[in-house]
Amino acid sequence: MNTLEQVLSSDFVYRFGWMLLHSLWLMLLPAFVLMFSLLAVPRRMSQLRYLMSVVTLVVMLAQTRCTSTKGHPV
Repeated sequence: MNTLEQVLSSDFVYRFGWMLLHSLWLMLLPAFVLMFSLLAVPRRMSQLRYLMSVVTLVVMLAQTRCTSTKGHPV
């Protein structure tokens, strides 16, 4: 049990938890932009809709990466 306590109390776990928290609310903006963009694009333009979705996922991944490298202190 001592090893588990050391891992859970480490700085990495602390930063990882805050990174997840910040990433969740940061992902809302691209998600809402995608949602409204998909409403504007007709369903028959499926390739464009797919591309927009993939780009949004890449943006979300990049935001998470940037958040984890900043190390938001609390």
